[in-house]
Amino acid sequence: MIAILLAAALGSNGPISKFEGKAPEADYLSRATLGDIERCLIDMDGHPAPNVYRQADRPGRVTFIWVVDARARDRLDLEQRPDGVHVRSWIGSQQAKACAPS
Repeated sequence: MIAILLAAALGSNGPISKFEGKAPEADYLSRATLGDIERCLIDMDGHPAPNVYRQADRPGRVTFIWVVDARARDRLDLEQRPDGVHVRSWIGSQQAKACAPS
């Protein structure tokens, strides 16, 4: 029984990693500031409030995950760069561009 549970756990993807094998719907550089994009995504109409993931050793990176019915539905990654904010989005490109215009 333990072997079956372990095999099931190893084969499942968490809310962030489940998107790794999928091509993003949008991948571009935005001229908006990181803070403005974050505020817009948290307050976006038609989406529940996202879970926001940050790591202390990567202050210029943030991942948003929208969970619906206990499943990760959408993901958007932001990374601050010298020339703007790099956006990788697994939500509709129009929704991403509403908050993070290119």
